[in-house]
Amino acid sequence: WSNEGKLEEWAIQSVFARLNYNFKERYLFEANMRYDGTSRISSENRWGIFPSFSAGWRISQEEFMKNISWINNLKIRASWGTLGNINNVGNYDYFQNYNLGSDYNFNDEAVKGILESKPANLGLGWETVALTDFGVDIDLFDNKLSIVADYYIKNTSDILLGYNVPVETGIWSAPSQNIGKVKNTGFEMALTYRGNVGDLKYTVTGNIATNKNKVVDL
Repeated sequence: WSNEGKLEEWAIQSVFARLNYNFKERYLFEANMRYDGTSRISSENRWGIFPSFSAGWRISQEEFMKNISWINNLKIRASWGTLGNINNVGNYDYFQNYNLGSDYNFNDEAVKGILESKPANLGLGWETVALTDFGVDIDLFDNKLSIVADYYIKNTSDILLGYNVPVETGIWSAPSQNIGKVKNTGFEMALTYRGNVGDLKYTVTGNIATNKNKVVDL
């Protein structure tokens, strides 16, 4: 007969705040703040603050654009924001992990034992993504043609990974650590045309995207 069981639990708690500002549909601003906490990280680093900001200028609403009838909408925008991630760690990685099933030799006899299979890491923190974006939205010719274009820079830092150690240490599982940085840059553009033939309305959309990925540190 054998009997075994397992119980795991974890929690996350978040607080959100948002501020919007709109002046005459021309100047747009938004600020957000996340305050996230998780049980997967020790109390010293448990909470993280992740702000984000965006701003837009609807140039088509300016007085000097009123006589340009073929431009229905022209907006430029920029944003920067951060987010936290803890999905790559276990529920108890800031505790020592112990495993049964390790036999020891005492007086030439095999004796069941316990070993530390994964050391604790009290220094674990949030993996952070910081995204910067510059974009433009354009609607032309009575909104028949729309163009959306973006250039982005995405930096991921303090990436949570298991750090491999030599087997001679007796550690079975790779300790979780914040040990990586990755940078992504790219350009995205989508074009949409809306038309009709008699009563038949149709929409044609095309898009193009590039992405450059670089491992900055590992």
